[in-house]
Amino acid sequence: MNASARMIVALGSMSIACTKEGPIANEYNDASDVPSPSDDIDDIPLDELEEEDEQRDQDDDDDDDDDSDGDGPEPEPTISYDFDEDNSLIYVQVFKDEDAWLSGMAHNHVIRASGYEGEVDYNLDSLDDCRISFEFSVTDLQVDESGMREFVGYDEPLASDDRAEIRSNMLDSAQLNAGVYDTISFESTQCTGDGGAVAELDVTGNLRVRGTDAQVSPTVTVTVYEGKLYAQSTFEVRHSSFGMTPYSFLGGAVRNSDPLRFTLDIVANAND
Repeated sequence: MNASARMIVALGSMSIACTKEGPIANEYNDASDVPSPSDDIDDIPLDELEEEDEQRDQDDDDDDDDDSDGDGPEPEPTISYDFDEDNSLIYVQVFKDEDAWLSGMAHNHVIRASGYEGEVDYNLDSLDDCRISFEFSVTDLQVDESGMREFVGYDEPLASDDRAEIRSNMLDSAQLNAGVYDTISFESTQCTGDGGAVAELDVTGNLRVRGTDAQVSPTVTVTVYEGKLYAQSTFEVRHSSFGMTPYSFLGGAVRNSDPLRFTLDIVANAND
């Protein structure tokens, strides 16, 4: 970080009413440390799964047209899958406002969730029982790890003490207010799409940040194979959707922009 940027971080630390934390750990030092379960989908026989989906749809149509009872295929069960946190990834990108006067001295940020829990209920035949939910602790959020910054394409790592100051700003009462609102969560209310083992779903649900719900409708890609469910989604929501104002200091000469970009790359294991 150059001298001017360090001066900005130092001035920013004076603008919040909290004690500066010491250096923080860097669990993901390199992009290769970051789990990316969607990469495993390359080894899954998607063509075969899609053929099975088509055959299952045809069997269901034949059963609907058949006047006789009892000869159709057994309905698929609804299966619950638990997020595999060690091999999954949830993160949020926060972007600097490029129109701010000193934006050239500011940084984009990437915040990774850790210690989270999540569950998916999914039926290959019907989306009536489809449900996706997750929750993670605000105080367990990992800020600007060097591996995550490299993973999302940011140019330079940040020093540990600077990351600690950014984390203090993030948890402050003017931002996430971690002392009052200790979790971020999502609960789906509806899934639409074709379903099946290889599917693209439109999932509507409530994302809760700082105690305020915002309705979001991300597109979620789903693959189900050998007892595992893979799900990927990227969507944006605004600070203002949660009654928040993006962080700024020096009279707004450095500030974050309103959009927040959430990315999920999940693998979940079937509950036995």
